[in-house]
Amino acid sequence: MSITELIIDFKKVCRGIEKKQQNLRLNCHVFCRALKPFIQDIKIVDGYFIGINIDQNTKSKTTLRRCYHSWFQTNDGAIIDIYPVGFITMTPILVASTGSMSVFGRSMYLDEPEVTKDIVNRDLYRNVRVIQKHLKGAVRITKARFKK
Repeated sequence: MSITELIIDFKKVCRGIEKKQQNLRLNCHVFCRALKPFIQDIKIVDGYFIGINIDQNTKSKTTLRRCYHSWFQTNDGAIIDIYPVGFITMTPILVASTGSMSVFGRSMYLDEPEVTKDIVNRDLYRNVRVIQKHLKGAVRITKARFKK
């Protein structure tokens, strides 16, 4: 069972979330923590995603920006971003973590344990529990598909 398959099936299951639960705050922090029990040999990393703002008038003035972000990291250091910043997708991306292209990948992810203190609270875990309830349905669908 792959992370991608699980997320696609999870999206299908989420259509059944009751209206009163649709006001959930769904973000990378919730999704990483909700998916973690279903994925082995991976850890959650909290930190910053780094972006660059380029002044469109001068093309020379640049500003570094950052936002809180959570992602998975494998035992060998690869990043799996299941809720990538700036993308409209429900498909996780594998981020270049070594080599010459890592400047366009891994370098944009800054591990910062202090972020965890700011994002973890009762509401986050309430949302995680609701999502995990629905994830169990997605796991059943995904496993059934692989048995065929």
